[in-house]
Amino acid sequence: MDLKVNGCCVFCNNLVRGVSREPWDTILRDNGRFVIAPSKGSLVPGWLMVVSKRHALCSGAIPDNEFEDLRNSISMASEMVRNSFGPPTVFEHGPCVTGTPVGCGIDHQHVHVAPLPFSLKDAVFRLFPAIEWQLLGDLSETRDLYRSNTPYGLVQESNSEMFWCRPAKGVRQMFRRAIAATLGEHDRFDYGAFPHLLNALQTRDALQLPSS
Repeated sequence: MDLKVNGCCVFCNNLVRGVSREPWDTILRDNGRFVIAPSKGSLVPGWLMVVSKRHALCSGAIPDNEFEDLRNSISMASEMVRNSFGPPTVFEHGPCVTGTPVGCGIDHQHVHVAPLPFSLKDAVFRLFPAIEWQLLGDLSETRDLYRSNTPYGLVQESNSEMFWCRPAKGVRQMFRRAIAATLGEHDRFDYGAFPHLLNALQTRDALQLPSS
C-alpha cells in the first residue's frame, strides 16, 4: 500500500515538505518541479532519486508540460552520479494503479539514478528469465503505457537506449532484488528493512552543495 504519514505519502511529507532529517530526505538539488535526493536502501553509494514535487503515481502520470523538466532533472542527476561515483543507470518502477507490488510501497513518482558496475537489464533477466525488454523511444512514451493501464519497469544504462518491460507479476522491488543479487546481497534488497544508511550518508556528503 501507499505508505502514509499524517495523511500524506512519505515523499510528499518527508522529502518535499522537509519534515524528516534522514539523509535520504535531503534535497541535493531543487529544479522547480522536481528534486534530487539520495535513495533510502542504496545498495551502492551514489544512488539518487529524481522525485516530482507534485503527487503523481509515476513518470507516465506526469503532465505533458513537465516532461522537459523531468528529462533535465534526470540528466542533472546522471551527471552528478557520473562525476562522483561512475557511469549511471536510470530506472523506474512504473505502476498504473496504487497499492500494487510495482509501486514498491511508495506510490509517488520517482526515478532512480545509480552507479551500477553491471547491466541492470541482464541482472533482471538472470533473476526473472521470463522478462522481455522492448525499446522505448523517449521517456514521454511512458504516458502511453500509463494511459493504457500497463505497469512498466524502465531501464536506461549508461550510453545506451531506453527499454521497458512488464514487471515480474506479484514481485515487489524487482530492480532492487536484481541489484542485490548481483552484488551478492540477496537478502538485503528491501529498503525498509535495510536502509543502507552509510551509503546514503556518503551520497549526501559527496553531492550536497555547501551552505551559503
